[in-house]
Amino acid sequence: MLKLIAGWILVLLGLALGGFGLLALSGPPQTLGLGSAAQLLALQTQMLVLGSTSLIVGTILLTTRRRD
Repeated sequence: MLKLIAGWILVLLGLALGGFGLLALSGPPQTLGLGSAAQLLALQTQMLVLGSTSLIVGTILLTTRRRD
């Protein structure tokens, strides 16, 4: 049961981080007030990497079965 809950939390977190990272990439850097374009690109890259990693790990947790 804990594996199921952790899997869904990671999947939802991955979707949220990845979605926000893609949304931030589509807009001009000035709208977010995060500083220079290089800082913004670094932040977006981190969000996309964390989001995709969370999505992958969550999917693995949800799809693997325990062998008894």
